[in-house]
Amino acid sequence: MSEVKAIEQLIEVVTGEVVKREVCNLSEIVKILNDGLVYRIDIVSRKKETKVRDIKQRFYYVTSVKELGDLYPTIKAVCKETNARAYITVNGKDLETHASVTAIVIQEMVLTGRAHKFFDAPKEAFFDERNADMSNFRVIDFDSEELESFLTKLKEMIKEVGFGEIVTYYPTVNNYHVIIKKCRMDRVIALMSEFGLVYDPAIKTTLLYY
Repeated sequence: MSEVKAIEQLIEVVTGEVVKREVCNLSEIVKILNDGLVYRIDIVSRKKETKVRDIKQRFYYVTSVKELGDLYPTIKAVCKETNARAYITVNGKDLETHASVTAIVIQEMVLTGRAHKFFDAPKEAFFDERNADMSNFRVIDFDSEELESFLTKLKEMIKEVGFGEIVTYYPTVNNYHVIIKKCRMDRVIALMSEFGLVYDPAIKTTLLYY
């Protein structure tokens, strides 16, 4: 545990209040965005903050770095007002394909008696296997204090294999996200195990703002 985290936990125990550090990852996340693809942003108040349950506040779609930049002040304001976090998908979707799959999902909802759920269709369609990712980024959720050592070994592995890329890395609320591309995942998984970590392929989003 880092000294900063230890101090924050001590303050929380003494005061009963959660210490919130602002985490702003916009400058790093734009490195993985491709103009013309569609990305989903979800603003969620986590159970850790609400003490009750996760509460979905708002969601947005953006198709360019400019759109995200224009929307960012609003995202920050909503997060601050609702004590929430903003997450964005790391892989974009083709806009026409996303629209088509959304239409199919709505039709399926109607046919299966779920028409009242049609507001959820865009999100359901976004993560539908028929709506393929148009980029190939993977998220490593790194919760160890040995980040620099891990990155050094990861770079050595990529050099040895002859392909792969560490695109960027940045803090989340408690850990770090390392974004990689075109790496040999069997080697990445083996390396993570050396640090006591397990790769989770279900992670499709990353922290934009908290």
